[in-house]
Amino acid sequence: MTTTPEPFPDDQPVDVLVSAEQATVSTVSTPVEVVRISRRIVTETVQVPVQVRHEELVVTRSPATQDSELPAPTGTTATGDRPALVIPLRREVPAVGVTVVATEQVTVRVLTVTNEQAVSTELQRENVEIVSAAADESRAPLSRQR
Repeated sequence: MTTTPEPFPDDQPVDVLVSAEQATVSTVSTPVEVVRISRRIVTETVQVPVQVRHEELVVTRSPATQDSELPAPTGTTATGDRPALVIPLRREVPAVGVTVVATEQVTVRVLTVTNEQAVSTELQRENVEIVSAAADESRAPLSRQR
């Protein structure tokens, strides 16, 4: 059973709605990685030259003469000897102190870098085929694209 299309009246235009797909492209923000910023303490040994001084006893001897005056003795011990002369000698030793000072300031920020990326997709569209009733069946139908 074949159906025969109904003829269109010549005086009335016929509208055919033709549609096509359109691609809409947008972006979606997705997490890529997490960056954690932390400080760590690095210990290093430093050597700093420091001048240290110490006192030394210098004995200067000179020959005694008859005219030389000797200092009067300041006292005697129980045995009658003079007491020993005591002179404290001093020396410097390095003293190390550590203080924390700011050496630099680090600023961290996020920059958005924009670049282009090509995206491809397949789109479909409709074609309108006009087939003439008088056309030979061996001929392909005429096609018209919009």
